[in-house]
Amino acid sequence: MAVATSTALAIAAIGTSVVGTGVSIYGQQQQAKTAQRTAERNAKIQENQALQVEMDARENARRQRDENKRRMKTQRSRYAASGVINEGTPLEVMAETAGLLELDALEIGRQAKAKATNLRAGAASSRISGENQSNALKIASGATLLSGASSAAGMTYEFGKSGAFG
Repeated sequence: MAVATSTALAIAAIGTSVVGTGVSIYGQQQQAKTAQRTAERNAKIQENQALQVEMDARENARRQRDENKRRMKTQRSRYAASGVINEGTPLEVMAETAGLLELDALEIGRQAKAKATNLRAGAASSRISGENQSNALKIASGATLLSGASSAAGMTYEFGKSGAFG
């Protein structure tokens, strides 16, 4: 009866070790999948933000150009009201003003492009980070498997040496 009890306890201990190892491996594999899914989700959010920045910039540049047209009309009408002819220095001033106002509209696009580029780089970085984290967890699950197998083999050897298996 003592041998049967020892054998049952030895088998239970080894079985528990194997099951614990399996549960740990499963958990690590799930963490790896979650890390990758989370990174992909974050990357998609960043890419969508980049698209939104670009759309907003196009609209803001359009509004800026509309405002620029109003300013130029106002400048022309003030010149006309004061009797200034649109040639020579006044024409040069209006051309310079138009150029400066267009630079403002172009700057809106330039800043948006830089921000969108940074967001897309962040998306790529998120994906790489998720991939690295996932790979690390997969490697850890492999290490857990080896450790668990080693532990179960060691327990089997020790129980066998002590005569627990009859």
